[in-house]
Amino acid sequence: MHAVEKWPGIRTAATHSTSLFHVGLVLVTGIVGYLLRLFGLPQLPMVLGVVLGFMVESNYRRSLVLSGGDHRVFLEDPIAVGLLICAALVVAFALRRELKPKRAEHD
Repeated sequence: MHAVEKWPGIRTAATHSTSLFHVGLVLVTGIVGYLLRLFGLPQLPMVLGVVLGFMVESNYRRSLVLSGGDHRVFLEDPIAVGLLICAALVVAFALRRELKPKRAEHD
């Protein structure tokens, strides 16, 4: 059994386009996923970052172009301010939980 028959992702990338770049991209993505799983790191944040990162960056850039490069545009809308505060609280509580010394459990 060939490696292409074992891993359908490689076969799909190879048949979708004859570019070796796509096959390499599938292999690199698989290796990164394997390493994340090996070290016990969550895979979902990386997938969300890859999928949503471009949309967030392009809309952020568009807002800055429309506002003439002024970052205060994000603080003019009360909904935006509320979302920024919520995001800051989530980050603060996550950091607090990570940096807080773990208590030893008593039996």
